[in-house]
Amino acid sequence: MQEFTYNFLTEFFLLYDNLPIWFHRLISFNFAWRNVPTGGASPASAVQNYLYDRTISMSLVGVQALTSFPSELAKMDSRATRLLELREALELASHEQPPPLGESHSKIVVRNLTLATPNQVTLAEGLTFQVERDSPILITGPNGAGKTALARVLLGLWKTRGADVSVSVPRALSIVPQRPYLAPGCLGDQVTYPKRFVGDQDASKAEEALKAVGLEHLLERSHGSWDARCMWEEVLSGGEQQRIALSRALFHRPDFVLLDECTSMVAADAEERLYDCVTAVGVTPLTMSQRLFLPKLHKQLAPSSWNVFRASAG
Repeated sequence: MQEFTYNFLTEFFLLYDNLPIWFHRLISFNFAWRNVPTGGASPASAVQNYLYDRTISMSLVGVQALTSFPSELAKMDSRATRLLELREALELASHEQPPPLGESHSKIVVRNLTLATPNQVTLAEGLTFQVERDSPILITGPNGAGKTALARVLLGLWKTRGADVSVSVPRALSIVPQRPYLAPGCLGDQVTYPKRFVGDQDASKAEEALKAVGLEHLLERSHGSWDARCMWEEVLSGGEQQRIALSRALFHRPDFVLLDECTSMVAADAEERLYDCVTAVGVTPLTMSQRLFLPKLHKQLAPSSWNVFRASAG
């Protein structure tokens, strides 16, 4: 019964939150009409009507605050949940060393890797492959198969598991995630992230990277100035945000880059050109995607002998 009453009141106030406004106006009008002196309106009656209206307004503010309480409580709950998840993740974080770093321009080597989440959910077993320079690899599979988890292992965020496991990655390894982070700062900072944009040093290279991903209009919109600032996550569309993240790889040009569904919100006719831009600057991509046209852009596919498990709902 208490749950029903709570749900009923919540829905009522959310759907009819304008009722207090009309109620307040009706009461104020009735008071003003009844408070007019016989001889007509006077300054005293006007002040009385104003004070009464303000008194009712304070009650209205309280009712509005009450109606907004569920949404504010939901925001507080989501923030607390994220903090608790972060604390749990830090407690579960391994104190082991990340995968050993190889020399620059070396190769990525993975042998007998068991891919498992920090909660001990096994996603894949016996992963063995290597990636040479200028030999892109495509890792595909259904949602929940562990593509992003593999990226976390290669970046040293998750520890390695398995008998006789060996994971070696080069120092120059970067990632372009599906949902990129847009840092507070100017337009130049978005391209050069994580480093700060330095106009004299980075302008030419950053402009080249923007043009390669088809975002030169952002520079034109700011009249050629790299100092334009705004809430980038609100101004840029999902596809533009992914292109910005890809421009960072073109700007920094690491030896290897992990492309984790990084063009999922980009128009299909532009994806192939974006992948070509990555290899054109000498960067070797490890692509994690379900796109059907991508195999022809890569020299090797992930071995089909992998034993892949879907994570259960529990």
